[in-house]
Amino acid sequence: MQRRRVVDLARQILAEEIDVLDGSSQIARLRFELEVDDNDEDLMPFALVESETDALPVGSEAHNWSEEALARKEPEQEE
Repeated sequence: MQRRRVVDLARQILAEEIDVLDGSSQIARLRFELEVDDNDEDLMPFALVESETDALPVGSEAHNWSEEALARKEPEQEE
């Protein structure tokens, strides 16, 4: 079931139906529930994106940030 969720998220990212940062973060978290090597070459890019953006307001977490804080992080998030 989790593998199917990873595939669905990847398809949504490619179709631009979900933000790449949000989708990558979700996939990175799901990889721990899959029976794959921690360094799986297909999942590692998502883990790297999540690692590089873990200080940014991604997905539903952004709702917990103030407008001012979101504005300050916007240039970094766009990058």
